[in-house]
Amino acid sequence: MAAFWLDLHDRDESLAITTARNADVDLINDRIQSLRWQRGDLDRTRRADTADGIGAYVGDLIATRRNDRTLITSGGQFVRNRDQWIVTAIDGHGDITAARIDGGGVVTLPADYAREHVRLGYAATEPGNQSDNQDRGVVMATPSTTGRGLYVALTRGRRSNHVLVVTETHDLTEAREILDHVITNDRADVPAVTRRQQLRDDRAEVILRGWIEEPVARPQLQPESFVLAALGLADRPRRQWQIAHSGSGKSLTRGTVVGSPRIATVTHNASSRRHCSIRVRLS
Repeated sequence: MAAFWLDLHDRDESLAITTARNADVDLINDRIQSLRWQRGDLDRTRRADTADGIGAYVGDLIATRRNDRTLITSGGQFVRNRDQWIVTAIDGHGDITAARIDGGGVVTLPADYAREHVRLGYAATEPGNQSDNQDRGVVMATPSTTGRGLYVALTRGRRSNHVLVVTETHDLTEAREILDHVITNDRADVPAVTRRQQLRDDRAEVILRGWIEEPVARPQLQPESFVLAALGLADRPRRQWQIAHSGSGKSLTRGTVVGSPRIATVTHNASSRRHCSIRVRLS
């Protein structure tokens, strides 16, 4: 991958390298910098500390990782998160002078900013390359890659896009299995409130299913009392739950349900003579 970047660079073509984890990004960045260093592409007389711990030299491709409206380029634009730059000078204090690769001007990045918010920019995670378009694109696919991330990575190159699958062996079957996992892995960011609701609903489903399938383990409680206690609802405001008893045709416990409730149904033998069910609404 590093050699591919160098080959394209020598042909004045650009390459977007994408992977899922920051640790992999750092490894790729470090490898490309090392090869460029060996070829004499970088000025090794002065080094600036960067947030990835690798450091930058004159000639390196870097990326800023935080907006800063106090840092204005010669073109009148402020420094933005994910902007890419070529290092043109480094002073004795570690301040970096850099030119934006899209022609947006030159800026001096103070050493403190560089140490906290500058990283090498040869590779990036999916969010880092999401709005980037280069001549060609390559993605390093691992089990951490998602279907959404793969789509982002494979739409960065204008001329071509490639997938490199990381495997334990050289077996193509393993590579296909990893890609199958990636394509079906559609993890998305979920707000904390929504995730808590999902976890509560999952817990409710497990408890209710166990109560149905293992009657011997049921405590000797009224069914509605057991369900409330098992789901942790007994001490919650009544407006947040509702239990309906269908066997008797009436509601045993009722409250106003808020939000978008989930309905779980428990069927059991209340006695030897009667069959009924309980519906639990969780908001």
